[in-house]
Amino acid sequence: MPSALIRYEATDNLVLRLGGFKSLVRPSIGQLAPRVLAERDGDDSEVEIGNPNLKPYKAWNLDAGAEWYFASASVLQSGFFYKNIKDYIVEQNLEDYSYNGFAYDEALVRFNSGEDATIKGFEIGYSQSFRMLPAPFDGLLANVNYTYTDADGKVPTEDSGMRDIPLLNSSRHTFNVALGYEKGPVSLRVAGTFRDKYLDELGDDPELDRYVRKHFQLDASAKLRVYQGVQLFAEWVNINNAKYVAYQNHAVGRRLLQFEKYSYTAKFGVKANF
Repeated sequence: MPSALIRYEATDNLVLRLGGFKSLVRPSIGQLAPRVLAERDGDDSEVEIGNPNLKPYKAWNLDAGAEWYFASASVLQSGFFYKNIKDYIVEQNLEDYSYNGFAYDEALVRFNSGEDATIKGFEIGYSQSFRMLPAPFDGLLANVNYTYTDADGKVPTEDSGMRDIPLLNSSRHTFNVALGYEKGPVSLRVAGTFRDKYLDELGDDPELDRYVRKHFQLDASAKLRVYQGVQLFAEWVNINNAKYVAYQNHAVGRRLLQFEKYSYTAKFGVKANF
């Protein structure tokens, strides 16, 4: 695929980048499989239909960015991205679907919409090692980044029209922050990750679309080198007991589809390299 990249060092600590390229992604074997998987259980029936005629994703991409190295092991960076996608694949859950003369209560159909999709947005990031501080604080670290994504496309409707959708699995806002300490045999990290709501599955109409609620999770880890090649470690995942919630948007409010509560996961042990 054609591509071009320009890198310009405006000063000793400022780097500018501009890139454009075309990309192609083939559908998975599971999506291309020419199969029909039908299940019947009493009055309930479901069918899943593959599509061997799916076309690859094709996209033109544009990226621009700047990086400012304002201190030792420290950087402030920003970037803009734009993608125009053709033949993106849509998976849609349909109700009361007829196929080969049989009626099914639910169906998962894979198809190309034939319309273009656009993804655009920007990202900013900050990373610093505070080596200028007096000991023992000279081991402190900080890392923060934020991304805004506007991803839109179209899907066909039953009346042969089109409707606008946010692209599947695309969150508008994502944010990560990590604070840590790295010095000598000690390594510590506390990290928070935020992901905005996103469209998970398409239905017959907007009220049947499945969304996953916004999610924030807090994790921590610690490592201690006790001998050359021997290290103690501990990890604490989902400290804040973040939940997984899926729902549909109805005229009178949200309809809960799925609620999962995991609590936290903790593990510790010893790593040895020989």
